[in-house]
Amino acid sequence: MKKIYLSLVTVSLCAASIGQSVIQEAVTFKHLDQTGPKTTPMLNLSEKGATLHSWDFSDPYVNWTRSNTSSPAQGFWFPNDPEVGPVAALNPAGMATAANGFAYINSDSSGNAATQNASLTLATAVDLSANPLVSLEFQHTYRTYQDTRTVRVSGDNGATWTDYTITDGTTPSGQNSDNPVMTSINISAVAGGQSQVLIEFNYQAAWGWYWAIDDIKITETDADDLVIRNSKWGSLGLPYFSIPITQVAPIDFSTEIENVGYEAQDMTVLTVDINGGTFTGTSAAVTVPVGGTDSIFTTTQYTPAAVGTQTATMTVAATNADATPTNNVVTDAFEVVAATGQYGRDRGVYEGQGGGADGADASSTAFEAGSIFDIFADQQVFGIDVVIGTNTPAGTIIYGKLYVFDADVGDYVYLDETPEYTTTQADADNNVTITLPLFTSPTLTAGQTALPMVGCYSEFYYGRSGVSEAQTTYILYGGLNGAGAQYYTTQTPMVRMNFDPVSGVDEIDVNSMVLGQNIPNPANNTTTINYSVKSNANVNLTLTDMTGKVVMTLNEGRRAAGDYKITLDASTLAGGMYHYTLSNGETSITKAMSVVK
Repeated sequence: MKKIYLSLVTVSLCAASIGQSVIQEAVTFKHLDQTGPKTTPMLNLSEKGATLHSWDFSDPYVNWTRSNTSSPAQGFWFPNDPEVGPVAALNPAGMATAANGFAYINSDSSGNAATQNASLTLATAVDLSANPLVSLEFQHTYRTYQDTRTVRVSGDNGATWTDYTITDGTTPSGQNSDNPVMTSINISAVAGGQSQVLIEFNYQAAWGWYWAIDDIKITETDADDLVIRNSKWGSLGLPYFSIPITQVAPIDFSTEIENVGYEAQDMTVLTVDINGGTFTGTSAAVTVPVGGTDSIFTTTQYTPAAVGTQTATMTVAATNADATPTNNVVTDAFEVVAATGQYGRDRGVYEGQGGGADGADASSTAFEAGSIFDIFADQQVFGIDVVIGTNTPAGTIIYGKLYVFDADVGDYVYLDETPEYTTTQADADNNVTITLPLFTSPTLTAGQTALPMVGCYSEFYYGRSGVSEAQTTYILYGGLNGAGAQYYTTQTPMVRMNFDPVSGVDEIDVNSMVLGQNIPNPANNTTTINYSVKSNANVNLTLTDMTGKVVMTLNEGRRAAGDYKITLDASTLAGGMYHYTLSNGETSITKAMSVVK
């Protein structure tokens, strides 16, 4: 990923007291994610070794004890309906035996607690004296926000404890895990060969999110057991799921691998296969120590040569055969499309919606949202595509804007925009993709970083699909560098660039008049408004502020059928939002504009 991303948004983090946001001090970018499952390739959940003891929360009050010193009181409880998850990301809960019940703590429901400290402890110690090599396994799902999740193990009936940290509270990412995640911990050093072993799950937070746990097992530890914990691929650090053939660039692959066995794993290698042999790449061999993790990268890059689906199979193997090879393989896919296709970072499958009101200010609903794109070849862009979210009210006005990064300014700058579009109920009901045509169809140049965004003036929801790398996707209330909250999100908006010269929607045509969006918008000194009339008419333009007060009136006189433009002097206007209305005496059209100072 280009360093300019980091120079723009990498800042020190501090705890926030509003919602589940993280204030980025330098530019006030905060992390905002609506609840919803993280979408990454799922790993197969396979049993490791022989199961010595197991618990599925079918009888939780007998097998487990609960304690908490939270204020207000907030401890673990045991829901047993996986189809009605206690939060949206757990609807349904994905653990194998969720129907029998699972342990759950919902920190967010308790409000801004000063202290949250809750534990779930095995009621009766288990005897592992005959088992020197043991692992603890469990399935769980969570959303992290500066909270600490710890598994504690005692080999002496609770006299002493050893902590294994799941999340440490130092990365306030607001990120959902998979539903579920399988975690395996080699606890041989503490519990192996011991006769009084206890297990405890501890959760600490101050207005965190949640943690759901199920299907806990103590198993015999396998000698050779690698697990892929994370996989990444992309060009300059960013994965693209729809790539015009003209924008294809070399792709890197990497995985984070963990050794949960009791033997060091020599000659550990990542192999990547594309489409069954179109490309094969490998990493340098490494040794992963017992309990250790390592990130391994292919030594060669893959550059797709043709249009079509690209299926990547990433496999990790070491010298010895792995005990559970199913969790050593991850498969993902993306599309290379025609030169006139869409350039997209979302996965293309509607998973839910984002947007709506600012979580810190419910009255703030005007925003712009989108992701950054690297441009690898000069190409003219004709439109911005957006998928309409289910809860978008009919009659919502949206627009598109295109920004590019300017190294001299050190920020993104305005390049072009689209006419406004008014959504229909059918758009929302069917999650329709709308193409918003750009006014000037600019040419992007190789080496640029583009930021296409969808904007709105009132409540609006866009479709979302897949996961974005942190600090590369934004939802900006008040627009870029606006006065409202500025967030980044790791849930990718379905907002794409469209390179098809014949794509787009017709301009809004109301009773023989067409009114365009002012350019530039926001305006500072002057701004241009394009309009058309299809028959002779007396034309007037009226500008009003947000209170409805008329601040400017321009009489265009009688106009014959044709296209016209008005150059508006905004230098005397105060910064803020305005509406301009074009009228021919019978019909009027109103659009919004912004003035910045």
